[in-house]
Amino acid sequence: MCGIFAYMNFIKDKKLREILTNLLSGLKKLEYRGYDSCGISFDIKDKDENKIVIAKSKGTVDNLSNLIKDYLTDETVFHSHVAIAHTRWATHGPPTAGNAHPHISSPNMEFVVVHNGIISNYAELRDRLLQESLFSTASKVEQVDTMISIQNPKDANAKFTSETDTEVLAKLALFIYNRLTVELGKKPTFLQVIANTMKLVQGTFGAVFKSSLYPNEVVACRLSSPMLLGLKYEGECEAKHAARLIDMKRDDLFGSVTDFNEPIYHQAPKPCELFLASDAPAFAEHTRDVIILEDWDIVHICENGIDIINTAPSQEKFKSNRISETLQLSLESIAKGNYGHFMLKEIMEQPNSLAATTRGRILPGSTDIHLGGMIPYIETIKQSKYIIFIGCGTSYNAALAVRPLFEQFTRQRIFVEVASDFNDRKPIVFRDDTCVFLSQSGETADTLMALEHCRNCGAFCVGINNTPGSSISRGTTCGIHLNAGVEIGVASTKCYTSMIETLLMFLLLLMQDSISQRKERKRALQDLASLPSMVEEVLKSTSPTIQEISAFVAKQKNLIMLGRRTHYATARETALKIKELTYIHSEGLMAGELKHGPLALIDNDSLVIFFATGEDDEMFSAGQSSLQQIKARGAKVLVVVTEEDVNKVKSFSDWLIVVPKMSQWTQMIVNIIPMQLLSYYVALQKGINVDRPRNLAKAVTVA
Repeated sequence: MCGIFAYMNFIKDKKLREILTNLLSGLKKLEYRGYDSCGISFDIKDKDENKIVIAKSKGTVDNLSNLIKDYLTDETVFHSHVAIAHTRWATHGPPTAGNAHPHISSPNMEFVVVHNGIISNYAELRDRLLQESLFSTASKVEQVDTMISIQNPKDANAKFTSETDTEVLAKLALFIYNRLTVELGKKPTFLQVIANTMKLVQGTFGAVFKSSLYPNEVVACRLSSPMLLGLKYEGECEAKHAARLIDMKRDDLFGSVTDFNEPIYHQAPKPCELFLASDAPAFAEHTRDVIILEDWDIVHICENGIDIINTAPSQEKFKSNRISETLQLSLESIAKGNYGHFMLKEIMEQPNSLAATTRGRILPGSTDIHLGGMIPYIETIKQSKYIIFIGCGTSYNAALAVRPLFEQFTRQRIFVEVASDFNDRKPIVFRDDTCVFLSQSGETADTLMALEHCRNCGAFCVGINNTPGSSISRGTTCGIHLNAGVEIGVASTKCYTSMIETLLMFLLLLMQDSISQRKERKRALQDLASLPSMVEEVLKSTSPTIQEISAFVAKQKNLIMLGRRTHYATARETALKIKELTYIHSEGLMAGELKHGPLALIDNDSLVIFFATGEDDEMFSAGQSSLQQIKARGAKVLVVVTEEDVNKVKSFSDWLIVVPKMSQWTQMIVNIIPMQLLSYYVALQKGINVDRPRNLAKAVTVA
């Protein structure tokens, strides 16, 4: 983990400096996913023959660019060329150049690989390979910040030199190549080698291989980790590609190898630029035409065209068609514009993103909800005994925010689950249950594991995410796309508010035929219609106060956020944003639990953020009581309150954040806006890179 990008030019002249510029640009577009090291592999001409170069660096893509600066002015022309690159977020081994990708089979670079995911049986594979005379372990692992190496055909010493799981893929490919050569009595194809390699691998992977044995060829594979193929041909290109199902007869390392037919190419040779990436922004500036690879796909790409096989163990999961789609992604959406950070841009975009989420789904003057993908299944969902929402982090908090409303207005029992805990427990789920899977990226590993469990139990599965064609979109029966636009900042902002809004529309669709709930639906629709303008007002009115108090908040070591009912989720989400962006310990707690332990934490040095926007008098009165107890213990208190209730809490607060009064349907959305601003400005006070906080990735694709 975390980002893959490959750039290929076939039958199309490109200078090396152009190739490397494209490669580095693609990596820069993946920086938002989070990373701690990076690397690239490309070819150079050396005495009329091509040699592979590997360059890797700890730290940023800029560091890597500086490492290869001599090549960035190279005018050598390549008629065809394959280059691969990776940004790494450390999972196995610390962030060093040695552990960064790409990894190699030997200094001869027979196989070079970049990989996202986790190889769960890598230790077993490594131990088995070390029993072969070809493989050994380096005397010590180099702890260096940069390294650059050129293919050495005279050195085929296959030593393990890193602490990563990925390196075993390159070594295993070399072992399989040697076996296939002997058993087939001829040189195997690149596709045969990688297919026989990956059949032995357990875990999750999006991987791309290049090879000195197969110049100007590339093989990519996908299992539970996203992989997109971007297409840019001169002239028309095939819109449809057919995958072949291959039975790989999975067994152990020394079991049988699988031979299969010669490749079937679906695109006649013609000049082109092709791209492989784990995320579309990497190549959005070059092309919008994309094929989304399916799980178990292995694709072989060369001058002759594209060949796709699928090695799914069950034919039931096999889909033959791979149809080229057009990305709905603008270059403006992945640029900061006039903003200093993507996060600030995305906070300020929320009036527009909230409007986009409801556009075409809630029509002016109509009380109907138009969610085309959901309508055919709405009666099935209504008949469910339980509705179970499953997500991680911000997505989990979004589900918590709407739980009280689902409980109030539906007949089902409502549960909200943290995906990782759900996977640990593996609770029984029944065929008459509806499970709703929430993920901004649609690729969250824990959520996908939960989806697999619920699907195996026969539950009805719904997906809600912001990425068309994601694993959750394809793995669920129906779903809703957020339409929030690309979110680059690691800390989710506009996707959180759009996810709540989407869940509210889902609830209103469930309520659509209820006569007794018409009045409540009308109120909800009015609130949703006014929400973009209310959020715009909050952004303007609260920003000065937030900036004023951010310096004080930045000096704190601990923060407590308190809320009730829908605002408990707001307290949790505020705490999460503070943790992610400012590295200040924060806890979002139920205000009703204050007397049951958390009150012991309150003293003169405490700062408490309290959401006093209760939906009724009873809740507001309970909130006042909690405020009195906090203030009596000398804590500083920041209160989020509506204008009409300012005088009721003024005496218990040190700062007030005044927000518009909304109904229970949207108050939690309005309340989170100033808290997003607070986390942003506190992070600025502390000199933290807001878009790339330490240790975090945008898409958590490993469990």
